Amino acid sequence: MDIGRLSVLTAGFSRNSFEYTIKSLSEAGIRNVELWGGIPHCFPGYENEGQLRNAGEILKRNKVQAAAFYPEQTAYPYNLASGELTVRERTEAYYERCMEFCVKMKIPVIILHPGYRLYDREPEEAFSYGAKALERLAGKADDRGMVPLLLHGGANYAAGCAGTNELLKAAGRPALQVELDFSRLLQDGESAETAFHAFGDKIRQVRMSDGPGDHMVLGEGDLPLQEEYAKLVKQGYTGPVVLQFDSRRYVTNAKRAFLSCLREYKNWKY
Repeated sequence: MDIGRLSVLTAGFSRNSFEYTIKSLSEAGIRNVELWGGIPHCFPGYENEGQLRNAGEILKRNKVQAAAFYPEQTAYPYNLASGELTVRERTEAYYERCMEFCVKMKIPVIILHPGYRLYDREPEEAFSYGAKALERLAGKADDRGMVPLLLHGGANYAAGCAGTNELLKAAGRPALQVELDFSRLLQDGESAETAFHAFGDKIRQVRMSDGPGDHMVLGEGDLPLQEEYAKLVKQGYTGPVVLQFDSRRYVTNAKRAFLSCLREYKNWKY
């Protein structure tokens, strides 16, 4: 498998410096990353201009492009579907800061996590809050010339492809596209055909990890990733594949985990 369409979510290197992360990826031939917005790398959640500027210099020096930005968005302070107005407002403001960072860095795509409901609250309430927030944020991203992607399967109040599709419809913004979480798809008992039928050409990129459970290195879990992905390609998908390997089991040697993932991906055939 050619790695030209491959991207890497840098969250797998969360305990490494940004410079080490990008250099490791570049040396292996990776030219595109989905940039994780955590504090060790580049966190736009507070005034951090020096670190963000340095990140741009590191990317340029290593000839790596930030093709998409993945905000640190599942940490407890941020939740688009929260029952608390102050939390939702704070989360939207955070996403807007992330968008401004993307504009400065010329990052064309931002991933939007739909948030989550507390288990003692009604799913309909969370859905209403999440959909309205996604509508506003997708519009703001579009106004800045960016492509907003809804993370498929991220909402515990809107499960599976059907739930994600309902969120897309409720948000009502044509600019809002989808990042398909392939591991989540298969663990939900769904298939490539299900995803393509639900989203079609709204699938802008596919995030790939093994499982079940953690985001494991390709080939270390039990999911039929290669076979199902081949079906998605036959349906017409031609976009990027984003490698994800941020299970805590790899935290002490992220580079080894990445290289193992890369070897497995290169052996895929269809």
